[in-house]
Amino acid sequence: MIGLLLAIATALDPNDRRLDPFQFNYCVWNLFGFDGRNSSNTTEMDNIVDTIYSSLSTCDIISLPGIYEKATYDYVMNKLTEKKMQGLQRYCPEDNTNVTVYSRLTISNITKFTSQVAYPIHNSTCNYTGEPGIFDFSGSFYGNVKFHDPVNDTIVATVLFPRGTTPDKCAQREALATEICRVVRESPANHDFFVSGAFGADFNDNIDYNVVLEGCGFKAGSKIMKKKPISIGKKHLNENFYVFGGAQKWMDVFVTFEQKEQIYYGQDNISYPVSLYVHQPLSKRWKKFEIIYSTVILIAAASFFTWLLFYSRVKESDGYDKIPEGK
Repeated sequence: MIGLLLAIATALDPNDRRLDPFQFNYCVWNLFGFDGRNSSNTTEMDNIVDTIYSSLSTCDIISLPGIYEKATYDYVMNKLTEKKMQGLQRYCPEDNTNVTVYSRLTISNITKFTSQVAYPIHNSTCNYTGEPGIFDFSGSFYGNVKFHDPVNDTIVATVLFPRGTTPDKCAQREALATEICRVVRESPANHDFFVSGAFGADFNDNIDYNVVLEGCGFKAGSKIMKKKPISIGKKHLNENFYVFGGAQKWMDVFVTFEQKEQIYYGQDNISYPVSLYVHQPLSKRWKKFEIIYSTVILIAAASFFTWLLFYSRVKESDGYDKIPEGK
């Protein structure tokens, strides 16, 4: 069935291979700490890969930020490649494997963020008193995806922010958020912007980059969620994505999977991989097509299960009810 849906989607638009062309599912797996103290345990790494793979059928874009060790990265990517992920293309900077994206939508105009981000920013809230510095943000990147009418042109970015609670790390995160805002300002009007990744802030006080991103129009995923995750003590949801533009009005966000820290070994806090479930607005032409598309899928599914019911039974052998006579 997935193969049939993929074939239909590819025939409609080879650059848009979503299984449902009217739904946009953006999944984020924050892998900070994945290659920590137990990275040599391939059994546990395989379990994580299997868990990620099990969610891919519902994902149109999946962001995998936060792997630092190249050996761990190669192991994970090879395992995912072995599973033959239909319709998903991999994107990552050639010289940096800390952020990776798999996508059913073709991402064009791939651009790395600058390697020259100065910190601290003007009006910084981080109490950084050291010398001004430069941070290399070029491992993170962004690009363009195209949807059907009347959805706005869309930019997707995946980023990796430095982790830590010290003033210098805080100042660096502020500066990186400012760089994302610069890209927004220089982008065409009436566009949407999704930023996913590992933002790396202190779980108990992650306001440094929030202030900057929300100041230029982004909204945090946790503020759009219809169902809030349960907090555990002082450990709360760490932001995994931000949204800019009209998409804020028509998107629904849910936590679809919660991992505990003993599974995400090496992490100091709980991380929540999340998924964006977005039913996109449609023009009249696309509304008609949605009805036709849904009808075809329904008929195909009904025909398949009818075939299973009537034609896939094991044929009964002649005389099966006769008891052989003993000699």
